[in-house]
Amino acid sequence: MSEKPRLKGSHVALLVALYEYGTLTFGDVRRVVRADYEYCNLVVEELKMQGYITEERIGMKRRIRVFRLTEEGRKIEKKFYEILR
Repeated sequence: MSEKPRLKGSHVALLVALYEYGTLTFGDVRRVVRADYEYCNLVVEELKMQGYITEERIGMKRRIRVFRLTEEGRKIEKKFYEILR
């Protein structure tokens, strides 16, 4: 069984924000992670590859990127909150 890569602080910050707010746009992701476009895009892609978040494109030209936790992402978030209590 292969192990998932370790989560970094930026990953955790984004997962916590998604857990609290439900959905975030890419602009929201940039505010949460506090980094430039390239780094935020990397964080998003890593979390998508690990199966923790999904991305949906909305709007007339499908330019607005919206992110949500997957069921797997919700499970890991519950573990974070149990640890932090």
